[in-house]
Amino acid sequence: MARENDLSDAALGGFDRSFLVTMIRDFFMILLLVTVAEYALKAAMVVYDFKARGEAQARDVAVEVAGHVRQIMLNEGGPVAARTLYPILQENFSDLGYIIEIAPSEVTRASIEQSFGFSPRGMMVEAWPEGRHNSVTVEIRAEAFCQTCHVAAEIGDVLGTVTVRNYLGREIDTWVKGLQLTSVLAVGKIVLHSVLLFLLLRSRMAPLMQLRAMVSGLSRAFGALDARADVRSRDEFGALARDL
Repeated sequence: MARENDLSDAALGGFDRSFLVTMIRDFFMILLLVTVAEYALKAAMVVYDFKARGEAQARDVAVEVAGHVRQIMLNEGGPVAARTLYPILQENFSDLGYIIEIAPSEVTRASIEQSFGFSPRGMMVEAWPEGRHNSVTVEIRAEAFCQTCHVAAEIGDVLGTVTVRNYLGREIDTWVKGLQLTSVLAVGKIVLHSVLLFLLLRSRMAPLMQLRAMVSGLSRAFGALDARADVRSRDEFGALARDL
């Protein structure tokens, strides 16, 4: 026989002990834990991707930027146009999490000073940020068409270098920015699912609550002995109502 203090009227049937409320609370907590685990896994994937593919991605960007530099220099006024186009390249790739430095060589400086009357500055980084990163440097070598402007260069000489860095901190910052939106949507999804489950359970448990009220009345001698509960389903609750 259960202890009286454990099965008192005050302890049984309270709202905080309701099967419906307990189910919704547990469902909400499980969804919340699953969402947190999902975001933790995605954060781990960001770190893993940086370790496994970060250097290759930085190299691809460096090669791409070097190709853009060659395209700029194909124009006769390329060295002049570079002063306008280099900052655009920096801004475009900065949005993707990369920091770029384009450094002219000494032969390039001498050639441009002789041909155009100014000293090329390239696109130098005054101080590289601290932090875990991948760094790749690609050389730009002189070809036949380069000698139109780079008069002091021989074919094969290094005209400059492109250095690209991607930082783990910037990768995480980019992920966090995306998380701010997705987390709001995830919480809304959890709340919506919890509300739908509440409505579904309340609808399915209505016959059970009627059965409980009838049994409670009979046990307290408040109801007639010919009281019956409607059997509205063929599941366990319906079988219980039929047995009673």
